[in-house]
Amino acid sequence: MRLSIVSLLSVFMTMSFSSGADVVLNNLYTDNMVFQRDMPIVVRGVADANEMITVSMDGDSTSVATGSDGEWRALLNKRSAATGLTLKVSGSTHTVELKNVAVGDVWLCGGQSNMDTRVVYYHTQFPDIVTTASFDAVNPDLRLFVVKHCNAEQPQDEIKKNDDKFGGDWRTSDKDANYEFSALGYYFGKNLQPEVGVPIGLIYSAVGGSMLRAWTPREIMSDSSLLRPFLDMVNDKTPNPHQPSLFYNGMIAPLHKFPIKGVVWYQGETDAGFTDYGKTHYSDLFATMISTWRARWHQPDMPFVYVVLAGFMDAKEGPDNPPYSTLRDEQIKTLTKVKNVAAISAMDLGQEKNIHPPFKIPLGERMSSAVLNLVYGRKDAHGSGPIVKSAKLSKDKQSILLTFDNVGSSLQSTTVTLDKHIMSGDDLSGFEVCGSDGMFVTAKAKIKGKDKVELSFHRYVTDPKIVRYGWANFPLCNLYSAEGLPALPFRQGVE
Repeated sequence: MRLSIVSLLSVFMTMSFSSGADVVLNNLYTDNMVFQRDMPIVVRGVADANEMITVSMDGDSTSVATGSDGEWRALLNKRSAATGLTLKVSGSTHTVELKNVAVGDVWLCGGQSNMDTRVVYYHTQFPDIVTTASFDAVNPDLRLFVVKHCNAEQPQDEIKKNDDKFGGDWRTSDKDANYEFSALGYYFGKNLQPEVGVPIGLIYSAVGGSMLRAWTPREIMSDSSLLRPFLDMVNDKTPNPHQPSLFYNGMIAPLHKFPIKGVVWYQGETDAGFTDYGKTHYSDLFATMISTWRARWHQPDMPFVYVVLAGFMDAKEGPDNPPYSTLRDEQIKTLTKVKNVAAISAMDLGQEKNIHPPFKIPLGERMSSAVLNLVYGRKDAHGSGPIVKSAKLSKDKQSILLTFDNVGSSLQSTTVTLDKHIMSGDDLSGFEVCGSDGMFVTAKAKIKGKDKVELSFHRYVTDPKIVRYGWANFPLCNLYSAEGLPALPFRQGVE
């Protein structure tokens, strides 16, 4: 029987439709990827509408039907750490296989330029500090992924495919991959993985110069009278991509459906140079951002470890509230507003003339130690330094006794060199006291026991009100824990 042209066309169209389109995985899913252990394995992608998709990995399998838009999302059972797995995703006629898949702990590395600056920059500019030997290690259990810079007006469902030298796929850690990855992120992961003993995946999603509000959903700010002013701030020096929520929409929202272990964060320099309201309410916005991210990841206790800004600008007597001190103070206040967070100091890892100091190797060590302590329960790991607890005036009103938490084995004064400035370990530096006149004067300080510092001050300060420490853009101070971690700066009322 002869078929008409119309009939042949109908048969062809039916055959084409039934053959099915290729199964396409979300951009986050590639060879060498890491899934978060002890949480359901989430796999996402697109195919033809109403097509059955089968997902399997190491004997675990499930099938789901795509929606009318072709999107699908499959869940495999949670599992413990593993390597060398193959993930298979099959449609009606097409199968995708991802090789060398791992299950371990996934950390998001976020913030602005001090997280966004890559090893290549520091190695090129400071080869004596960031040597080739510091980043050429091969570690198949450390996996790296770069999120392409993207600002978007609305929350995106998928990240943009990265197209720079690193590429758009997960890569195992080796000299070439490390070189094009976040320097701080890499040195954090390099130190963390051997200590944890499971595969570690690092997702690097950061943008230089970005403000905190760019990483926070707009509606969260608009619904709060306290945070609404962050939407109204205008600064001609701030380009449009750094406006509210744009980086959250393009670089964080697409990750919410992918379980992670936690976040490491370095951001705040741009906010320090912005409006007074932005500086003095930074902790309110930061705490809200952290809580919102946790809610949208459906991980209410997700750990969040962040850096307190490094020293920057001239080391000299400054105004009463230098911008970096105000911002650092707000960063530290965040510790009291949200739980399961840790702050690590970079005050002694800065340079007066370089807002991107090269000391990311020791900072990465501090960050990994803070994570080991906060998240993995390692009591022998110390990443956060001493933090003031109280300041009490003596009965004779001739001295003030400071008590500190988080001192490790003890407090100590340390010889410190910051650029050309040297603070001898024979004396403590960086303490000031003011009376009711609001005029701060230098105070002499001595360590008393494991966790206390005694301050003596000029006799003209008859009514001490406030003690402060490290209160400068580039602080010259040297109070440490015996484990080598600097005390966090503070401005503390006297009791």
